[in-house]
Amino acid sequence: MSAGTQVLNAAAAKMYGAEATIEAASRSITYLRKWGLAYIHDRFTSFPNALLSYPAPGGGNVQFAGDATGNRLLRVPDFHG
Repeated sequence: MSAGTQVLNAAAAKMYGAEATIEAASRSITYLRKWGLAYIHDRFTSFPNALLSYPAPGGGNVQFAGDATGNRLLRVPDFHG
């Protein structure tokens, strides 16, 4: 068996969120402060043949096809600041 990479596209996903930024400066502009916060809600709305995996007892992973509908998207944080 050879190692490789498989790329699959989900049938559908939905993302929405909010972002806020606050900036403050002194009168002499010797310093500038900036704060930001972002929230993202993300879910697969349809992904019936996703490639899923779980850790194998002896090491490595066991892969199988399954339904990932309702799960979160990969590498999308809830909050970012």
